[in-house]
Amino acid sequence: MDEDKIKAIEDHFKGAFHKENRDFLIKLTHNEILFSDEPWFFSYDEDLSEYENFVIRWTRDFRNEFNLNYFVIADNGLGDYLLVSDSQVNEDKRLLIMLHEMGQIKVYANSLENALNSEIREYMVEDWIYRINSESHTEINDNYEEGILSKDGQESDPEYELRFNLMNIYDEEETDRSSELLSGLEELLNSNEPIHKIWALRTLSKIYLKGFGPIPLNHSKAVSYLLRAVEENDYMAMADLAAAYFAGIGVERDLNQSLSLLEKANQLSKNNMFSDIISGDKSKGMFEELLEIIKKEIENQK
Repeated sequence: MDEDKIKAIEDHFKGAFHKENRDFLIKLTHNEILFSDEPWFFSYDEDLSEYENFVIRWTRDFRNEFNLNYFVIADNGLGDYLLVSDSQVNEDKRLLIMLHEMGQIKVYANSLENALNSEIREYMVEDWIYRINSESHTEINDNYEEGILSKDGQESDPEYELRFNLMNIYDEEETDRSSELLSGLEELLNSNEPIHKIWALRTLSKIYLKGFGPIPLNHSKAVSYLLRAVEENDYMAMADLAAAYFAGIGVERDLNQSLSLLEKANQLSKNNMFSDIISGDKSKGMFEELLEIIKKEIENQK
């Protein structure tokens, strides 16, 4: 990332990067960097204008959502951001991570240099610093304590730790641990935190949609879990259920029901800070193209 681009970012937001973070970004020679085994994307050669400047555009979106004075310097292609502070507001040089699905911000590494040396914090089981609450407002964790890790025998959030372990089992396709996966997901279904419950419902739906080792596929079960997630007003579950009705998987094919579900999911998705990036239009939701496909199919059936 060249110095002119960094200055343009600082001028735009009337702020400044911490000197160490600024020097790190200037020295970057690759757009993609691995921190431990996690790939992060820092910039794009095709940035041609202020609006297309990765940091300016996504920092603007982030600040509108969280109302916090941080710069977004990288993303992982999954909707998560790496953040550094505006040194005119806070001299903190730590690298933070905004976890999109959880709506939380945590410490990722004590500095960019630490991250480069694979000194990544156990952020999935550490406490959050900021989060978006149920009223879509930014909440500060007044009880945050630096580096609370379960591996140190100190108190941590057991449900986040459980979810992190279950994610690993599922993502790494450790089918020999399928019983552990199912029992853990069933435990999260009783969580008082909607984010854990909804994640468990959607994961169970995925498991039964395709099967998982000794767990046979069961499309009816997959749909039943989606229905429960839809009751929680989860727009991703609505979109998945719309796809089931479109294809007739686990339910009788119903294009009108598919359209109705996806229209609601699309409307709800407009509250997501990434919807304009996905759709390419700030006024649109995340499922515009899929809506057109369903509408065309309905017309073809007439």
